[in-house]
Amino acid sequence: MKKIPLLDIDIQGTELFLKVFPETNTIFIFPPSKESLEQRLRGRGTETEATLKTRIDNANQEMVRGLDQKDPMHLIGHRMINDDIYRSTLTFVRLIEAIYKKELKL
Repeated sequence: MKKIPLLDIDIQGTELFLKVFPETNTIFIFPPSKESLEQRLRGRGTETEATLKTRIDNANQEMVRGLDQKDPMHLIGHRMINDDIYRSTLTFVRLIEAIYKKELKL
């Protein structure tokens, strides 16, 4: 049986990975808003104000790049918004099924 690896990596990691494996399919998962991202991170209680600021700044830069339709690296093949766990899970599964229909023999 063929296996489909799934990686959770940031934009920089995606860029490096695509240089080695250009046939890779990518999905950029956005938060519903910058404000909701900050609320989620604060709600976890795992960040100091300094690390929170760094993570939010990095996320904002990644979201700008993730929205770039003319990205010369073609880093983002698919995009989705993680706004509701049920709907987001369903969207993610459907994307995987559509992308890998042949491999999954659907």
